[in-house]
Amino acid sequence: MDNLIIGTQGWESESWLDSFYQEDMPEDWRLDYYSNFFECVLVEESVWRSWSEEMLEELADMLEGESFWFYLEVVSEFNEQSVHQLQKIKQILQDQASGIILKNINQELPENLKGYTVTLVSKTAKKSGWCWEYEGVYVSGEPVGFVEKLNADGKVQSSMLKQFMQSLPNELNGAPFFVGGEKIDIDQVKNLKIVGEIMGY
Repeated sequence: MDNLIIGTQGWESESWLDSFYQEDMPEDWRLDYYSNFFECVLVEESVWRSWSEEMLEELADMLEGESFWFYLEVVSEFNEQSVHQLQKIKQILQDQASGIILKNINQELPENLKGYTVTLVSKTAKKSGWCWEYEGVYVSGEPVGFVEKLNADGKVQSSMLKQFMQSLPNELNGAPFFVGGEKIDIDQVKNLKIVGEIMGY
C-alpha cells in the first residue's frame, strides 16, 4: 500500500446512528456509505461466518472497482467449516478479501487459505518478522495496525501513528490501521484519519 488507511472493527455500531449514519438509512446501505470515508474494515468472526453466498455477491457488486479491503477476524481455531467459508469469501471478493487477523491464538494458516495475509494481535505471542508493540499488545506478521481503544487526544494519536509508521519495513509506505473495541467513537476515528493525512501518511 502506498499510504496509511484507517478502518474500524465492524461498520454497524448502533452508537453511530446519531453521529455517522442517518437514522432512516437502510441497513444494507451502511457499508457503501462507510466506504466513502474509510478504505478497509475488520469483520468480526461471527459476522463473516454468517455471510451467505448471496450476501457475498451483493458485497462484491456494491464495492466493485473500489479500493476497499476486508480483513477477517479469527478468534477461534480453524476448522473445516471456517476454512470453507474463508475460501468462499476469497473466491467471491477476490483481492478485496485481503487479510486474516488472528486474535490471541497464534495458529498457522491452512495451505488452502494462502491467498490471505495473516497478522496476529496478542499480549503474549508474536509471529516472526515484523512486529509493532503498543500499550502491551503485540501486532505481528503482515504489517497491520490495531488498537483496542483509541485515545481522544490528537497529540497521542499522532505519536501512535508515528510509532506505527516508523515500525514498517522500508519497502512499505503504508498499511491498514484498525480501531477496535466494543464502543468505537466514530468521530475520534475520523479525527485519526485527518491526523494521519496531516502527517503526510
